[in-house]
Amino acid sequence: MPQRARIARIAVRLGADLKAPVGRSATLQATVLPDFGQVEADPAVLNLTTIETIFDEKRPFFVDSRRMFEGGSINADTRYSTPGGPARWRSCRVGAQRSNTLNCSHSDGDETFNKRRIYMVVNAFMKGASLWGIGVCCLLVPWFAFADTSAACDPQTVEKAESGYTCVVKTKNGPVSWRVEAVSQGSRRFRVVKDLRSGLYVSDDLGKHSHGSTTKQKLCNSPEYSNQRGNLASVAWRLPSGYPRSMNGKNGFPNRDSDFVVLEDDGIRQVISGLANKWFVSSSDPGDGFSYGYDGEFGGIDTGCDGNGNVSLRCVGQ
Repeated sequence: MPQRARIARIAVRLGADLKAPVGRSATLQATVLPDFGQVEADPAVLNLTTIETIFDEKRPFFVDSRRMFEGGSINADTRYSTPGGPARWRSCRVGAQRSNTLNCSHSDGDETFNKRRIYMVVNAFMKGASLWGIGVCCLLVPWFAFADTSAACDPQTVEKAESGYTCVVKTKNGPVSWRVEAVSQGSRRFRVVKDLRSGLYVSDDLGKHSHGSTTKQKLCNSPEYSNQRGNLASVAWRLPSGYPRSMNGKNGFPNRDSDFVVLEDDGIRQVISGLANKWFVSSSDPGDGFSYGYDGEFGGIDTGCDGNGNVSLRCVGQ
């Protein structure tokens, strides 16, 4: 029987290296989609300690002209430079998952772009005509290299996350990143999250209060709630505004989206747990004796949310 023809699929992945003079005393060296497969492998070492083994950098692109950065030797115990002798030029690890954040320090061994690959790196080495020179090293990673670095936001995960944890919500206006900005210690750990698109900080739940007492006592600025606000001294806290988008520029409201509308559009209900079946008080008053409030379960804003006179309170800051 005749055999079926097999169609070979060939994947092409191109890269390029560039080294060009820029004037008399400068050289531009760049690489796009670098391939370090031909570099000598590190020796196998059995390490039974909690300290990561550090090897000399061998990739030519990173060690070329590294004399510009020499100025000391690396102490084997502390891994910091000491005066005298050549220094080792150490770049971030390419690939390899070690942490959730971009960290390229010498102190803890977490030298990695988490789930990232370097798509473009540029080294510019300035070589002076005198006895000394200036060296500049730049790492340029375009936005698409970070497109899938953060996990999708899950309220239960965020609720247990440490400060610095970042996740992404897919909204109709594109992905929005959220970050755990502060975690306070105590019998209950309070978290402050930040909408990285709008720049709004959102406090933890400050409990139930009436609209009147919230505004009169200025609870969002009260020292009593410093833990729920994460003790972020540089953040100015306020009672969030919350009027429907249809009221922008009307009835004395600013011609822009209110805080609760912005947070809803940016996916706050996919970040913070425990919003269901709760209403949150806002500073917006339509003038009919009731205040506008935010529906934590379905999103939306409506009046008459006070119910028995007490609704949940979260503050926002910038």
